[in-house]
Amino acid sequence: MNMLYLDIYGLRVKVNSSNVEILERIRKDFLYFSGQQDQPDIRIAVYKQAVPHGMIPETMASMYQPDSVSYDCGNVRYVDYHGKALVVYDYTGEEGKIYSEDIDLLHELGYLLVLSRAGEMLDIRGIHRLHALGLTYMNRAVLCIMPQGAGKTALGMDMLNMDGIKLLSDDTPLFTAGGRILPFPLRIGIKEDDSGRYDIDRKYCYRISRRNHCAKTLVTVDYFKERISGEVAPSLILIGERISSGKASIEPVSGVRSAISFFKNGVVGLGLPQMVEYFLRGGKRDFLRKSGILFSRLRAASKILERSDTFLFTVGNDRGKNSGVLKDFLSSRGYT
Repeated sequence: MNMLYLDIYGLRVKVNSSNVEILERIRKDFLYFSGQQDQPDIRIAVYKQAVPHGMIPETMASMYQPDSVSYDCGNVRYVDYHGKALVVYDYTGEEGKIYSEDIDLLHELGYLLVLSRAGEMLDIRGIHRLHALGLTYMNRAVLCIMPQGAGKTALGMDMLNMDGIKLLSDDTPLFTAGGRILPFPLRIGIKEDDSGRYDIDRKYCYRISRRNHCAKTLVTVDYFKERISGEVAPSLILIGERISSGKASIEPVSGVRSAISFFKNGVVGLGLPQMVEYFLRGGKRDFLRKSGILFSRLRAASKILERSDTFLFTVGNDRGKNSGVLKDFLSSRGYT
């Protein structure tokens, strides 16, 4: 078996597979967090083979999702993706096995399983994810909390062409119990018809075909390696809203509205790759664990909000105007 080791802020992950292509895709996904061989906290094995349905014990289903059904046997969860894939996850040893003949599905499930389990274990350590575009400008954090489909990635890609801008994450920057912002750069997914827009060397690109979504071109963090930010203090939060015109503006917003938005995207975690089928287990012990995570997120979120200025960022359908308005705003506030 071929091995891949990751180190995500001290959380060690090992992924192994006999299929070199799957392992190479996951390596590119988490390139920033490449680690050394060590005793892992999470182990995941990926098998390109026929789904072994006979592994699932005879028991009643514990969870239904649109694309999966879960079954529990003690601390082991079996997740059946309607016959197309099977994931067996042992929470006691934090060890997962993924089976499918579909290489794209194996890649997607492997990527999301790492994010889901690593996300919960980082939560326990006081490092939390925020669903937002995270940038820094002159070493000051700029967090753009925008709903899905509002154009976070497009805005981030356009902003990275400007001097002084660095990347925290195009989708999930981290915030800590101490009130700091950490980079969490993963591969960036762009629309296939946008690849020519950025004139990106193809050596930095690879393609993914996803369930229930259109195919995307993925850009590795190697392409942005000179533009990745380090740890920074919180400074500016922009609450993004979409408007059906070419207008774009940034205006003051109430503390209540900004708190609600941060609560949804950083405390509840809307839009994060949580994978409910692995995050929620049920029972008193899991309830207490999730309550502790919620409290830790709340406490950390309050520190970020206290230390940040907040504004409403209205984004329209003119991408150049959106990034231009943001750049002008940062300049006007002395961020340059």
